[in-house]
Formats: sequence, C-alpha cells, structure tokens
Amino acid sequence: MFTGKVCVVTGAGSGLGLDIARELAARGATVVAIDARTEAAGAVADGAGREVDFAVCDVTNPDVVATTFAGVLERHGRIDVLVNSAGIRDVSPALDLDAEQWGRVLAVNLTGSFLCAQAAGAAMVAQGGGSIVMISSVAGVVGVAERVAYTTTKHGVIGLMKALTAEWGASGVRVNTVCPGMTVTPLTADYATEEGMLESVRRVVPAGRVGEPQDITDVVLFLAGDHSQYVNGVAIPVDGGFTAVRQYDVLGRSENWANRT
Repeated sequence: MFTGKVCVVTGAGSGLGLDIARELAARGATVVAIDARTEAAGAVADGAGREVDFAVCDVTNPDVVATTFAGVLERHGRIDVLVNSAGIRDVSPALDLDAEQWGRVLAVNLTGSFLCAQAAGAAMVAQGGGSIVMISSVAGVVGVAERVAYTTTKHGVIGLMKALTAEWGASGVRVNTVCPGMTVTPLTADYATEEGMLESVRRVVPAGRVGEPQDITDVVLFLAGDHSQYVNGVAIPVDGGFTAVRQYDVLGRSENWANRT
C-alpha cells in the first residue's frame, strides 16, 4: 500500500509515533522519522524491518523545521504522507499552571503541528496531492480536568485540520485527525494497567478495555493510505466508544478516567 511513498512521522522516537513509523516501514514506505532526541534513532531502527531515515528536529523551531523538511525533499524528491505525532502533556490544575508550562505545551502540540504541516503541505500542494494525519486525543473532543493546556492544544489541532482542509482540499491534499482514547504508551503505562483504572475503563468505555497502539496505528494508516481518498477534514475518535456515551453512564457512576490521560 505504501511502496514508493515517502512518509514523514514526527515524534517517532517513542509511543504512537514509533509504532506508526515501524508499521509504515513494514508496509513498504520510505520513512523519515523525526524526533527531538538524538538517542531515539536507535529505537526507530530496531524493529522497523528495513532502513529508516532519522532526523533530529525541534518541531517548535521554524528554522529547524524548514531545514529538516528541505532535507527530506532534497533526498527523496517528494513527501506523500505526514503524520504529526509529536506531543507532550501537562498535569496541573488550571489555577496552578504557570505560563512557561502553558507555552511549552502549546509550542510542541499546536505550533509544532502547524509548522510541520505547513512545510509538508507546501510540497504536497506543489506535487498535486498528499495526506496529513494529525494526532489529537479524546481531549480534543471533550474537556479534561487538570489538562488545560493539553486539552486546549488537542482542540486546536482539530481546528487546524479544518482550516487546512479548506485551503488545500482543492489541491488534492487531505488532512485528517485521529483522536485516541486511553491507550497504553510510555506516557500512560504507569497507570493505564492499574486494576482500578482498568475497572473504571470497563464501566465507561463500551469496548471494555484500554486501547493498544495497534488500534490507533491501523486508523492512521487507513487515513494516510489510498483507501481513504474521499475522506478529508474528519476527526475520528479511536476510543472504544468512550466519547459516544460519556454523558450517559448507565450504572450511575461518574468516574472519568479521561482526566488521567
């Protein structure tokens, strides 16, 4: 499905980004994995099954982003897919959140998504097509306590997607978003497998379980690939049904595990 396609994945050094980069490589893509940490290169190479390009890039720095994507184009000649997976989260009540932390979360999650989409989008518009997949969250659809900066950015990613769809759709560029629910990744592993958390998930998620990286990756690959040619400007929750039923707890309980994601 991806043979001959050049796919750029940000935040590819760990978590969902790493899983997505490996899956794209396994399906024949030429993958350029981007991460802010030099040491992430080894993690990407391990398990990819084939050679993967790696670039150190701070997605919050416009000059670095421009140079990185120019290097991708110089080496590979085109960009067919961008997966914007780089992101961080805050854990703080709104009254305690300081301006520095607020700015850092917005810089990585929202400004970084824009800068990379802008750089890849320029190439895609010029070549007449491409697919950009943003990674938001259920926190981009509902409000999440003690994650005010994270929730704001994840809502913003969906707004960014809609604006870019309006601008680039006629040029053959598709921009879509995946909104993961509770998923076991390095960011959530410390609590996502706790029995108390699992019991809460069973009560409020119709699927009765937390997500696995493959659940998210499968949808990302669908949106990135050729089987979704008429899918544009949509945000797809991949959350076991959580956002569909969150306002109605048939057991009369109000546990909200989302404020820990």
